[in-house]
Amino acid sequence: MKATEHLVLTNRILKFDLIIFMYAQIIVIKNAAHSEEQHHVIKNQSLRSFTDSFQGKMKTLQEATEELIETLRTPPRIIVNNMSGGLGNGFTRLGLLPISQPGLAMEKNSETLFKTVHDLRNDHSKTLVKLRDEVSEVTNTLSKLDTDQLANEEDKINLARLEDQLETLQKLLDTVNQSLLQRIVTIEQQMEVFKTTLDSFKKDFLKMKTEFENAKLEYEQKILIIECIDEIKIRNFDSAFEKFNQINDDTKISHIVKKVYGDQERNFDLLMEFIERIEKIKQKLLFCNATYHEMIYQSHLDPLKLLQLSRLIKYNHYPGVIQTVSESLINSIRNSMTDAAIVKISKAFLDNHLSDIGSFGKELSDTCFQCLIKIMDKVVHNVVETLPVRTVLGRIRSSDGFCSIQEKIAAYISFYNEIQNNPEMKNTVSLNELSSDVKYITKSDAYHDIHSDIKYQMEQLKNKLPNAF
Repeated sequence: MKATEHLVLTNRILKFDLIIFMYAQIIVIKNAAHSEEQHHVIKNQSLRSFTDSFQGKMKTLQEATEELIETLRTPPRIIVNNMSGGLGNGFTRLGLLPISQPGLAMEKNSETLFKTVHDLRNDHSKTLVKLRDEVSEVTNTLSKLDTDQLANEEDKINLARLEDQLETLQKLLDTVNQSLLQRIVTIEQQMEVFKTTLDSFKKDFLKMKTEFENAKLEYEQKILIIECIDEIKIRNFDSAFEKFNQINDDTKISHIVKKVYGDQERNFDLLMEFIERIEKIKQKLLFCNATYHEMIYQSHLDPLKLLQLSRLIKYNHYPGVIQTVSESLINSIRNSMTDAAIVKISKAFLDNHLSDIGSFGKELSDTCFQCLIKIMDKVVHNVVETLPVRTVLGRIRSSDGFCSIQEKIAAYISFYNEIQNNPEMKNTVSLNELSSDVKYITKSDAYHDIHSDIKYQMEQLKNKLPNAF
């Protein structure tokens, strides 16, 4: 691994290269001493030369060892300092991977640092052990020399001094080894702290990154929703669909409907135009459901609008839960439509403004004429409790009354049903009056254009009326 200012220890340890060179000189002395032991002859000049040379090398080695010891007293700076500057800068100074990919970079940087400390322990521990062994071997070799064969006392003194220096060197090497191991342990402990800090940072960083991405996505979603709503309001439906598809979140449908609808009932038609263009049945159901509930919330339950809304949902065989939801929604809308229609038509009867009903009766008869009859049954039953029976019949007959012949026919059928269920009505109105009105209806031009099912209902009524024709 490349040395940096944060790996000062690694730089200092490199001074062992000098030590390695020194112990190479020791090997020379060892070999020489071993040769003397074998031949039992030492020449004074040769021994003095080796002694002087060894003393010089020993001094250099001792100085290098002491310098190494002093180096080991320096507190290690393996942990990235100046955290306020950012881990990214710290990694750069260490020559490690950048933080552009936090997960991968952090893991590789951490592995690199730990591997460096592991290699440091192994490599230099081996070097120290080898040096210590070599010094011990030289010491043992020198101790085996026959000092009696030395030429003079000076050589003996020099040899003794050499042995003392070897012993000193052994102690120094032991000190270096112990100090090195202690400092490496300290570094490893600090590396654990670093790893814990790094893991915590990585966790926080990824959390912040996720929160940022979610916030960004949420902001983009809000912009798309606003744009989608605006496009619907100006009837730019193609662009609105494009925005909606980009949103890709069906839970936002209620919000879109609420904002488009506002509190303006006239915006119902705008939503109908948009929903009609939706092809996916699930989204269509969600839009219809949201629109229905917004109408309830705004108290805008107009029967004709509810009928139009229900027509957007067809009785088809949809898969699974969609079929159940569609049937349930249609039933809910039609129940609300029936209740709203009964209230509205009853009020129109009482106010003598049946034309206010508009085209609801005709629209409903095109879908379900029997449903219209059920509504009229309730209406007639309600109004005869307040209005005179002949007044009710007169308002059904009036040309200023219902807007469509289908509504008149349904009302006559319901009026007859009420007569059958209410004995008091039989005493106040003659069935001949009803027969006359039915005859008039069947002679009109509009009657010939109505659906055959409605004509069939009318034929049944005619057969029930005495002396009708």
